[in-house]
Amino acid sequence: MKKILTVLLVLLLLYIALPFLFKTGNFVLNVALVLAAGAFLAFWFSLVFRKEQDRDAD
Repeated sequence: MKKILTVLLVLLLLYIALPFLFKTGNFVLNVALVLAAGAFLAFWFSLVFRKEQDRDAD
C-alpha cells in the first residue's frame, strides 16, 4: 500500500511540475508527459535498486 501511495504522490508532483517546465497548455499532452516521465523514473529506479540488491546478495 505504501508503494502505491508513493507512486501516486510522485505522479501528482510530476503532473504539477512538468506543465510549468514545458508550458504545453494541453491536458492530453500533459498527461502523456507525466506518464512518460513516471515510466522513465520507474525504469531508472528499478535499475538502481536491482544493482543494490545484487551487491547485497554478494
